[in-house]
Amino acid sequence: MSYFSEVASVFSDDFPLVTTNEELALQINAKTDCDLSYVSSGCIEERKRKIDALWPAFKPYADKEFLKGIRVNFDQRCWEMYLANIFTDHFDISSSVKNHGPDYVLDDRICVEAIACKRGESPNGVPELYITNPTEDKLLFVDTIPEDKMILRITHAIHEKYAQYSRWLSSLTSVNEKSPLVIAVNTGGLGFPSPGDLPLVLKPLFGIGHRQFRKEAGRLVDSGWSGRPTISKNNGTQIDACFFEDQKYAAISAVLFSETRTLDHSSHIGEDCIVVHNPNAKNPIDQKVFSFLDQWIEAGESIVHRPAEINQTF
Repeated sequence: MSYFSEVASVFSDDFPLVTTNEELALQINAKTDCDLSYVSSGCIEERKRKIDALWPAFKPYADKEFLKGIRVNFDQRCWEMYLANIFTDHFDISSSVKNHGPDYVLDDRICVEAIACKRGESPNGVPELYITNPTEDKLLFVDTIPEDKMILRITHAIHEKYAQYSRWLSSLTSVNEKSPLVIAVNTGGLGFPSPGDLPLVLKPLFGIGHRQFRKEAGRLVDSGWSGRPTISKNNGTQIDACFFEDQKYAAISAVLFSETRTLDHSSHIGEDCIVVHNPNAKNPIDQKVFSFLDQWIEAGESIVHRPAEINQTF
């Protein structure tokens, strides 16, 4: 039974709705113990309505600390709510209401661990996105996408959740080593989109580096992608960046990925998500299980994109 059957909103603070930046600033300054996004979403009617719309489907699976947690870790908790809304029409769902075990278990067998990436600390953290407005020509310039630092945040998230999975696996009876594991990663809070024409999460999963070109008859010709099994931190430490080619991570059956903050999700729930299958998983998941989402699957020498009835390779 839900801890919150009578609770209608995830915003336990009684925020007034605001219409100006000045009014919002007053509320943010008065709630310094809260996540800024929690305050701004509770004070802005459209945002509040959008987040609260996710609450009914998630409410039965919320742990008793959820309403406290969302006040200080807004993106993480919203991502958990969003996932419940994605899964609800497709699976029988259970959850670890005592905070020990997977965030979700789908159809009594597939474990899902959810994590929303944070920017991290300098020098390896993802910087704030900024826009400059030169007075001379009035053009707007957007900051360079920090791809390597974003990949480091993704690798950190996967490592963290895989380690957590390893810790609770031996102490649970509801799931075991034959249960498929899905790690659900959201990078919306990093503030940058995936660079180029490839979902960024594919790079640390398959050890993909940068696009390569060769010169033929004076023209540049695309020659595919370079390999990169590790990625370097600022201090020179090499971090695994080829999870799906390493048997050490064979327990990860798939990664569910979105680069969209839950606050910005489209009206079609799940449209911004992809599922990437591990070709070396010890507990593989049939593609039909997540057929309602875009999927990326290794096929021969290519990684195939399968949304609906479209196949694309790179």
